[in-house]
Amino acid sequence: MAVARQLGVVGLDAGSLIGGVALDAVYQIQAHTASDTLTAVESGKLNTNRGASGVVLLTLPTAPVAGTWFAFRRIATFAFRVVPTVGVSLRYSSGAMATAEYLEMAADESGFAAVYDGTDWLLHDELGTLTQETP
Repeated sequence: MAVARQLGVVGLDAGSLIGGVALDAVYQIQAHTASDTLTAVESGKLNTNRGASGVVLLTLPTAPVAGTWFAFRRIATFAFRVVPTVGVSLRYSSGAMATAEYLEMAADESGFAAVYDGTDWLLHDELGTLTQETP
Protein backbone atom coordinates (compact mmCIF):
# COMPACT_ATOMS: atom_id res chain seq x y z
CA MET A 1 0.00 0.00 0.00
CA ALA A 2 2.87 2.39 0.76
CA VAL A 3 4.18 2.04 -2.80
CA ALA A 4 0.69 2.62 -4.17
CA ARG A 5 0.39 5.76 -2.06
CA GLN A 6 3.75 7.02 -3.27
CA LEU A 7 2.51 6.55 -6.84
CA GLY A 8 -0.69 8.41 -6.00
CA VAL A 9 -2.87 5.32 -6.36
CA VAL A 10 -5.35 4.61 -3.59
CA GLY A 11 -6.93 1.25 -2.78
CA LEU A 12 -4.13 -1.03 -4.05
CA ASP A 13 -2.17 -3.49 -1.98
CA ALA A 14 1.12 -5.32 -2.53
CA GLY A 15 0.63 -7.75 -5.40
CA SER A 16 -1.56 -5.33 -7.35
CA LEU A 17 -0.39 -4.35 -10.80
CA ILE A 18 0.41 -0.92 -12.17
CA GLY A 19 1.41 -0.92 -15.81
CA GLY A 20 1.85 -4.70 -15.63
CA VAL A 21 4.38 -4.49 -12.76
CA ALA A 22 3.57 -6.01 -9.36
CA LEU A 23 3.81 -3.45 -6.57
CA ASP A 24 5.79 -5.90 -4.46
CA ALA A 25 8.29 -6.47 -7.31
CA VAL A 26 10.89 -4.10 -5.91
CA TYR A 27 14.34 -5.01 -4.67
CA GLN A 28 14.67 -5.62 -0.98
CA ILE A 29 18.03 -4.30 0.17
CA GLN A 30 19.85 -5.45 3.28
CA ALA A 31 22.95 -3.65 4.57
CA HIS A 32 25.32 -5.82 6.60
CA THR A 33 27.70 -4.09 9.02
CA ALA A 34 28.95 -7.38 10.47
CA SER A 35 29.37 -10.97 9.30
CA ASP A 36 26.15 -12.97 8.97
CA THR A 37 24.68 -16.24 7.71
CA LEU A 38 21.99 -15.77 5.08
CA THR A 39 18.84 -17.90 5.05
CA ALA A 40 16.78 -19.12 2.10
CA VAL A 41 13.95 -16.86 3.29
CA GLU A 42 16.17 -13.89 2.40
CA SER A 43 16.47 -15.06 -1.23
CA GLY A 44 16.14 -12.30 -3.80
CA LYS A 45 17.66 -9.55 -1.68
CA LEU A 46 20.45 -7.21 -2.69
CA ASN A 47 23.03 -7.47 0.11
CA THR A 48 25.51 -4.65 0.69
CA ASN A 49 28.16 -3.73 3.24
CA ARG A 50 26.90 -0.15 3.53
CA GLY A 51 27.84 1.23 6.95
CA ALA A 52 30.44 -1.47 7.69
CA SER A 53 33.57 -0.45 9.59
CA GLY A 54 35.53 -3.61 8.77
CA VAL A 55 35.48 -6.86 6.80
CA VAL A 56 32.06 -8.46 6.35
CA LEU A 57 31.73 -12.18 5.53
CA LEU A 58 28.32 -13.52 4.46
CA THR A 59 27.75 -17.28 4.53
CA LEU A 60 25.28 -18.64 1.98
CA PRO A 61 22.52 -20.97 3.21
CA THR A 62 23.04 -24.72 3.45
CA ALA A 63 21.14 -26.74 0.81
CA PRO A 64 18.44 -24.26 -0.15
CA VAL A 65 16.01 -25.11 -2.94
CA ALA A 66 17.35 -24.76 -6.46
CA GLY A 67 16.70 -21.25 -7.74
CA THR A 68 17.46 -19.51 -4.43
CA TRP A 69 19.43 -16.38 -5.30
CA PHE A 70 21.14 -13.37 -3.80
CA ALA A 71 22.80 -10.25 -5.19
CA PHE A 72 25.81 -8.57 -3.58
CA ARG A 73 27.36 -5.11 -3.94
CA ARG A 74 30.31 -3.61 -2.06
CA ILE A 75 29.56 -0.04 -1.00
CA ALA A 76 31.77 0.58 2.07
CA THR A 77 35.55 0.63 1.55
CA PHE A 78 36.15 -2.66 3.37
CA ALA A 79 36.45 -6.21 2.09
CA PHE A 80 33.07 -7.80 1.46
CA ARG A 81 33.18 -11.60 1.20
CA VAL A 82 30.69 -14.35 0.36
CA VAL A 83 31.30 -18.01 1.23
CA PRO A 84 29.29 -21.18 0.57
CA THR A 85 29.00 -23.96 3.11
CA VAL A 86 31.28 -27.03 3.18
CA GLY A 87 30.89 -29.25 0.11
CA VAL A 88 29.55 -26.45 -2.09
CA SER A 89 31.46 -24.30 -4.59
CA LEU A 90 31.07 -20.88 -6.10
CA ARG A 91 31.36 -21.03 -9.90
CA TYR A 92 32.23 -17.77 -11.62
CA SER A 93 33.95 -16.49 -14.77
CA SER A 94 37.34 -17.76 -13.55
CA GLY A 95 35.98 -21.28 -12.98
CA ALA A 96 34.90 -23.38 -10.02
CA MET A 97 36.43 -22.50 -6.68
CA ALA A 98 37.37 -25.04 -4.01
CA THR A 99 34.44 -25.82 -1.71
CA ALA A 100 33.78 -23.49 1.19
CA GLU A 101 36.16 -20.79 -0.11
CA TYR A 102 35.10 -17.16 -0.05
CA LEU A 103 34.94 -14.78 -2.98
CA GLU A 104 35.83 -11.20 -2.10
CA MET A 105 34.53 -8.05 -3.69
CA ALA A 106 37.93 -6.38 -3.60
CA ALA A 107 37.03 -2.90 -4.87
CA ASP A 108 34.23 -0.44 -4.24
CA GLU A 109 31.19 -1.02 -6.47
CA SER A 110 32.21 -4.65 -7.11
CA GLY A 111 29.42 -7.17 -6.98
CA PHE A 112 27.66 -10.18 -8.41
CA ALA A 113 24.53 -12.27 -8.25
CA ALA A 114 24.55 -15.95 -7.23
CA VAL A 115 21.89 -18.60 -7.84
CA TYR A 116 21.89 -22.09 -6.35
CA ASP A 117 21.38 -24.84 -8.94
CA GLY A 118 20.95 -27.69 -6.47
CA THR A 119 24.69 -28.44 -6.40
CA ASP A 120 26.72 -25.20 -6.49
CA TRP A 121 26.26 -21.44 -6.51
CA LEU A 122 26.45 -20.08 -10.08
CA LEU A 123 27.54 -16.46 -10.38
CA HIS A 124 26.43 -13.99 -13.02
CA ASP A 125 26.35 -10.23 -13.53
CA GLU A 126 29.89 -9.93 -12.16
CA LEU A 127 31.10 -6.37 -11.63
CA GLY A 128 34.50 -4.95 -10.69
CA THR A 129 37.31 -6.78 -8.96
CA LEU A 130 36.55 -10.22 -7.51
CA THR A 131 39.28 -12.15 -5.69
CA GLN A 132 39.00 -15.77 -4.58
CA GLU A 133 40.41 -16.97 -1.27
CA THR A 134 42.87 -19.46 -2.83
CA PRO A 135 43.41 -18.82 -6.55
